[in-house]
Amino acid sequence: MKRLFYSILSISLLLISCNSGTKNVQNNEKALIEAEVPESTDANNTNGGIPIKINSNEFIEKVHDFKSTTTWKYKGTLPCIVDFYADWCRPCKMMDPLLEKLAKEYDGKIIIYKINIDENKDIAQAFEINSIPFFLFCPVDGQAQATMGMMSEEQMRQAIKDVLKK
Repeated sequence: MKRLFYSILSISLLLISCNSGTKNVQNNEKALIEAEVPESTDANNTNGGIPIKINSNEFIEKVHDFKSTTTWKYKGTLPCIVDFYADWCRPCKMMDPLLEKLAKEYDGKIIIYKINIDENKDIAQAFEINSIPFFLFCPVDGQAQATMGMMSEEQMRQAIKDVLKK
């Protein structure tokens, strides 16, 4: 009977230690993923050549106050692209390398923001985002233009050129 008890105890301890190791690996992977996308910086500065992860409150500060006004008014001094995405969205992940490439190429000319719609449901509802990826192209003056779904590099470059002209 003692042998059975110690066997069960040993197996339980082994399972508990394996499970906690898995959580640490998952937490470390999550930390690495979050480290790849920096938190917000001042919208008046460049983005350092990388997309910037922001939340709804930062969107209100830096892009547009969607809670207080229905009239579009961009708050930034540089045009921006806002990428609405989710961590589980494969097409969103497929767009990431292109967005990183364009952020480097257009550093100082355009800012690329990323908003996780699972973490910021209020903004997803406000913009009636039903499908992702969803991109909002914001010129300094004039109306923002929205598009949903994956875009080719050529399409994305053309949209950036259009935003820079305004």
